[in-house]
Amino acid sequence: MDQHNRRCHGLANEQLVGRIQNRTNSPRLSRACHCPQYLSDNSRHDCRLLRQSCIQKLVVAALGPSADNHKWNTYLNTLPSNSAKQTAETLLHTRKRIAQSILKDVFGQHVVDLVWFHIDHGPNPRGCFGSTPVDPMHAFEEGIVPNVLSVILDPLSDSAKSQLDSLAMNIVSTNRWDGDYPRMNFTGGFSSLTQLTADEKVGKLCLLWILMQTPIGLDILTKRCSPTFDSQKALSAFRFTGKQSVENDESESDYDNSSCESVNALKFVGTPSQVASVDKILQDYKLHYVIPWINQMSSFHRNILRKSVYELIRGKVQRNCVLPVGDLMDRYEVNSDISQLYCNVVVDNSGEEILSTDDKEALYSIDGSVDELQNLLEMMLAFHAAYKYGRVDEQNKAFDQRIRQMMAMIKSIVKRGNDTKNWSISKFHELLHLPLDSNNYGSLANIDASKGENGLKLWAKLPSKTVRHREASLYNMKYMKLRNEFKTSHIHKHQHHW
Repeated sequence: MDQHNRRCHGLANEQLVGRIQNRTNSPRLSRACHCPQYLSDNSRHDCRLLRQSCIQKLVVAALGPSADNHKWNTYLNTLPSNSAKQTAETLLHTRKRIAQSILKDVFGQHVVDLVWFHIDHGPNPRGCFGSTPVDPMHAFEEGIVPNVLSVILDPLSDSAKSQLDSLAMNIVSTNRWDGDYPRMNFTGGFSSLTQLTADEKVGKLCLLWILMQTPIGLDILTKRCSPTFDSQKALSAFRFTGKQSVENDESESDYDNSSCESVNALKFVGTPSQVASVDKILQDYKLHYVIPWINQMSSFHRNILRKSVYELIRGKVQRNCVLPVGDLMDRYEVNSDISQLYCNVVVDNSGEEILSTDDKEALYSIDGSVDELQNLLEMMLAFHAAYKYGRVDEQNKAFDQRIRQMMAMIKSIVKRGNDTKNWSISKFHELLHLPLDSNNYGSLANIDASKGENGLKLWAKLPSKTVRHREASLYNMKYMKLRNEFKTSHIHKHQHHW
């Protein structure tokens, strides 16, 4: 459950989950797939699902042999001189740096031997990257819903909020709120979005739709949907504060490939000679298995990988780059198939992204009529009911299409603001993974963390604070101990029964 939380919030900057935190230009926004941040708001994106074995192979190469690795030590002892031994150690260090650079720059992955690598995930080639499905509660109820509500309600004037608060209280006090509906909480008034549980935020979304059916609520939200609302709000703030400008510069620039460039004088620009040089470097340093992955990657990741390797090694290549064959330089041997980097993508040599036309993006905070906003709320409420109470596994294709349609509508109608990444966030992108998760795990109610959220702090968050200080061997020892205890108690139970 803690992994659900960290995945959906983008907080995975520790050894428990391995993915490096990056909320501005991440090369891999989600642990499950290889989608960069700048594509994460596209509802038509086809995700490239990563295989665990490939990431694990790079990790063991980046870690290098352990101090007590007899094979590596034996190899060093076979070398004729101390100079040759030092050269071998230098080459090993460079090889580790190359693998570390690829992990960080291309996969956004920490160099850590995850305990999840050593757990049997059955026939699932995605391994731990496919065994932690998206939690709908954190992604939708704690993500998309409050984001949409805040854009709609927060900019309203105090008088408009007061009218909505009074109207909402009158409706709820004179009508029984059905127990099957999401819960309601009026702490601070209807327009306040603080101190609310996930279910209560959906309850406010539902009540907002009800308010739109009343003359007062419809009038307030019609004015909110006016194309001039943002400019009038900014002009009022300008008059009140006396600022010199009403324009709001973005605190974060759009994703730019140049952010990954090195400060070296000579840059990687993708010439044939540079591409060939990268391939030779990977061959010489016994990382040849990465070369087929490059052709399977999108042009974006392909360029980052080659640039990372080229600018790390350029001018530092050993003339006699001779390293032993086999797994002497890896932490341990990875026997799984590593020929394919992804689980669901045909090799693409065209250099083009596997991506359809981008969605229309809202030009201002609410870029649509009040009827379009009402349709959006209805679609969001229907989506919540579908994954919370319905069965979507029998119509998985239709479910996928409806999710993409809802995401496109959110992006085209609601703009979060210039000081944000808008919808280029993990909570938005990972909605695309829900149809696959429902296909693998059945009803999404099975992976919805709402019921267990109260115990999350005690069961997962507090223990996870010390996880980075533990080695994988400790987990394996505890796992074996628990398994043996279970087997012993299970045998005694049956012996007693017979």
